[in-house]
Amino acid sequence: MKTAMQELIEWMGKNDYYGTGVFYAANNLLNKEKGKIKDAYLEGWNNCSNNNNLTDEKYYNQTYNQNK
Repeated sequence: MKTAMQELIEWMGKNDYYGTGVFYAANNLLNKEKGKIKDAYLEGWNNCSNNNNLTDEKYYNQTYNQNK
């Protein structure tokens, strides 16, 4: 299974986007995405261990939609 960022990078490679700043930015953001995925896993484990009723939607909104 690939992440959305990995799929984007692969697509850009197949379509000759190697020389663009977007390609390099996507590659740099891949590590950030990896960190976020690991954080989400640990947060889920902690919530399960604490019998927290936090749903996936609530987790997403609390973590990524803080501007709303």
